[in-house]
Amino acid sequence: MKIKMYEVVKQHKYIVLATLFFLIVVFPMFISGYMFDDAINSYTLGGMIESNLTLTQHTLKYMSSWIHNGRFFPLAFYGYGLFVLIQNLVAYKIFLFLLNLIDISLFLYLIFLLTKNKVMVNLSYLTIPLFYSFHIGFDPVLGFGGLLQLVFLYILISLIFLKFYLDSRKFLYLLLSVLFYCFSLATYEITYLFFLFHAVVIWFNYKQQHPPKKNTLLYISPFLGSAVLFAGLSLLLRYIFKVPIIGSNSPYTINIKIAPMLATYAKQLVGTLPLSYRILDPDKLFSPSYSIFIKLILLALPIVFIFLLGLCNGKNSMTRDEKLPLQSTIVLGLLMLILPGVLVSFSAKYQGYMGWGRPYLPVFIQIFGLDLILISSGLYFRHRFAKWLKFLDDGLFPKAIRYLSLALVAILCFFTVSSNYSIVQRSNQFWLYPRKTLEYALDNGLLNGLPSDSVILVDSNNPWDSTAFFLMHSGIKGQKVLSKGNYVSSGSLEPQPFSIYQDSESSNKLPFSTKHVYYLRYDSKQLGTGYVILAPLDDLKINDNRIISAFASVAKIFYWSPDSASTLSQVSGVIEYNDNNVRQFLLKRSELKDSKYGNDFIISRVENLGGMIDLNSVNVNSISSSTRKSEYWNLVPQNQLLFKDHQVPQFHVGFKNGFVKDGAEFSPVELASSFSVEVLVKPYATQVPYAGIIGNHPGEKYYSGFVIQQNSQSANNYQFGFGDGNKWMKETDFKLTPNQWSYVAVIVNQHTQEIVVYVNGTLAGKQVLEGQINNSHQPLFVGNFIGGDRAFNGLIKEVKITNGVLTREEIQINSELVEQNREGL
Repeated sequence: MKIKMYEVVKQHKYIVLATLFFLIVVFPMFISGYMFDDAINSYTLGGMIESNLTLTQHTLKYMSSWIHNGRFFPLAFYGYGLFVLIQNLVAYKIFLFLLNLIDISLFLYLIFLLTKNKVMVNLSYLTIPLFYSFHIGFDPVLGFGGLLQLVFLYILISLIFLKFYLDSRKFLYLLLSVLFYCFSLATYEITYLFFLFHAVVIWFNYKQQHPPKKNTLLYISPFLGSAVLFAGLSLLLRYIFKVPIIGSNSPYTINIKIAPMLATYAKQLVGTLPLSYRILDPDKLFSPSYSIFIKLILLALPIVFIFLLGLCNGKNSMTRDEKLPLQSTIVLGLLMLILPGVLVSFSAKYQGYMGWGRPYLPVFIQIFGLDLILISSGLYFRHRFAKWLKFLDDGLFPKAIRYLSLALVAILCFFTVSSNYSIVQRSNQFWLYPRKTLEYALDNGLLNGLPSDSVILVDSNNPWDSTAFFLMHSGIKGQKVLSKGNYVSSGSLEPQPFSIYQDSESSNKLPFSTKHVYYLRYDSKQLGTGYVILAPLDDLKINDNRIISAFASVAKIFYWSPDSASTLSQVSGVIEYNDNNVRQFLLKRSELKDSKYGNDFIISRVENLGGMIDLNSVNVNSISSSTRKSEYWNLVPQNQLLFKDHQVPQFHVGFKNGFVKDGAEFSPVELASSFSVEVLVKPYATQVPYAGIIGNHPGEKYYSGFVIQQNSQSANNYQFGFGDGNKWMKETDFKLTPNQWSYVAVIVNQHTQEIVVYVNGTLAGKQVLEGQINNSHQPLFVGNFIGGDRAFNGLIKEVKITNGVLTREEIQINSELVEQNREGL
């Protein structure tokens, strides 16, 4: 008899709805890029070609490295083979989706084996999607090759086979259960404590046998023994290779201090709550910002709802054999919630990483534990308080509860997918768009014609800025790629200097063994649009492994856009002449010389400009690196700015919620000999060295532009400085109170020959003015530095630059405005 699709859907409506909810919630993962470890492992094939290694040799090489660091998890290196097998990004994301779906299916099957309760299975499936909240950082769903999904898969299969064994006494099932537990032990060390999962299943299985058998411990022993064996192997490796266990600076040693351990563990637990990343907002990505009280209420609401879902959908009466399985799932859920985060909380590395709402990878297993606790507890309490809850079975109440429950699940799913989509969009700014642009340029012959012994200096430090990645997509062997921070790394190249390249600090020649040295920079802010600049270097200066100045007589521009012929409108930048004079250039589309066309890209050349092109200054079209907009920050309307414009400002912006994640970048500013800078800023207590508040230094010649930044590593001590073109002038120092809003006004007065700094209207620093600023044509950065490695830790509400001297009265007016509005900042 033919069964109609409608009847099938009606019969399994909860399964269909739950699957739909899950697909909706995780859908943003399909538009995400390779993230975290995946960003490196995804070009394994290139690494194999570069090293002339087979997949087995490549895997053993890295496995050996980790073993020498005292870590034994040999099955975790499956990722190299995975990325050789699956080289398409969409196919890889489908693989991750299916792996998650398999985990959920096995989890539900385990629940059914333990409880025989279909209502519980349906409710769990319906609510699990609510726990799939993505976050910026180490997200176990968006990256890491499905590591946690695979670990949980092994554990679930092990528990299922254990249940089979307890019901049938077939030794093969016990053997398979132990084997899969060993697979998990050989994949991730957090599973050392997971033998307790098996203990719960064994104990409650025998507890149903009136009375329980006395040989429960005998059946636990293979799992306990396996855990002890693998933990012992890790300790033995640490002993053999002299890797300390406690008290070292290594990120994988144990920090036994109680306070950071408990704080880290608490953060890991809080991270399991639905929408915890969105509500707690540790990276300040969302608005509005809530008070602590509101945050606690919002965190509690989904938990209470899921519990009530179990409470309202259970049965009023249960037999003893129906109650015991629910007790077992409550205990099993508690262990799944508690155990995965234990070992992680002892690690010094993760104690520094985790924040409230930003948990680490084991949270993937913990969310299943929390869901299991809430649903099981709701069903169990329904029985315990049956006489007070009889009204739940009266009249239309049961049907109303079901429809209301589905509506609330749908609403929570909407907020979850909305949060997940925002997080993926923000993550793509770093992980997807720039990489895709570079990848597409390499695939379309950007490096064709370069000598095989070329050295390519990439002006960024992304995970894919490597020789292996370039080789994988260009197919050209022999070329060496160095990323920012690795230009002068010892052993990377033979120390045969090329005379024109030097370190600007020490004047030492840089160790390049070839004259074919190229500069490469790329950028993209949306998928399908971006540019790459490639140029053979004529002159180069590097300081602290950062490119200070790079000059070339010719540059190649790769421009990618759906209609590249019409959307590439101009290329601009700065030219330096032999007499050290500089001027800006702007080339319209008709003035560019095209060397290669594609359906959606153009490769053009910039040449014959009569001087040396300052490659740091080159801007391409609307996605110019000097006017970069970001999903990480938003400007407030001009009519909402706080500072009064007593004079016409050169630059005046405000930031929504004071947040400038990783820095905001604007077009260059032209400053007069006398100028003023005003900032409304709230620094946090800890900062990276030279954390930048605002500036556009070091300029094209290193001694140009200005900056307000932290004084090296001196906490709470800041300085203002500028360059006159030949040297960096003496800084003016001042102090800021951490975790407090401060109105900072810096005045450079050429007439009185002094620099003064006011903080909240009070004189905080003073310095004799000995020179005049040499303007920088580099972008103006707020909350960072042009190198991208001096991110300011705090909030910046407003900044203003004026070509002129602010009077004492004007400063006082703005200071009073800040005081009047302090509570609303």
